[in-house]
Amino acid sequence: MSAMREHLNFPNLITSVSLSAGFAALLLVPARPLAATILVVVAAALDGVDGWLARRRGGDLTFGAQLDSLSDLLCFCVVPAFALYQVAEPLTASAGSIIAGLFLLAGAWRLARFALLQRRDHFVGLPTPAAGILVMLLAFWTPVVPALLGTALLATLMASTLRFPTVATAAAVVRSGRPGGRS
Repeated sequence: MSAMREHLNFPNLITSVSLSAGFAALLLVPARPLAATILVVVAAALDGVDGWLARRRGGDLTFGAQLDSLSDLLCFCVVPAFALYQVAEPLTASAGSIIAGLFLLAGAWRLARFALLQRRDHFVGLPTPAAGILVMLLAFWTPVVPALLGTALLATLMASTLRFPTVATAAAVVRSGRPGGRS
């Protein structure tokens, strides 16, 4: 129990709430798509807060980083892939299965790469929270074929080596009015 107690802190509690929101979203996908989508958005908001709090708190962040990555996998990869599959299944089961699977794999690879790179000034590949929210919106609020094509594009962007700004970098650009955020 003492090993568990050493990891019991507010940032990890927030990550655990995010993980729980992802599990609830997974259960709600078939019957309550709006509620599932809202829970994925809530998980994304919590994902931003937990990391910020953990960095401010300092100390060993290894456990929290691993827990966060598992939460991200469920909330922003598994749930959206399942949502897409659920929507596509009656019309295009094969295409839906393949694209949902590719989205899940691209997200898992993106998360693994993020854990290794530890970039702070930019993300390499589209971050999973953005991709996950977009797939939820595509799956439930667009026709099936555009949802499948959009999801394939998002999977490609997650797996890519394109640079995406962090929130801090984007805010610096907005404040300075110049690319790169320097005044």
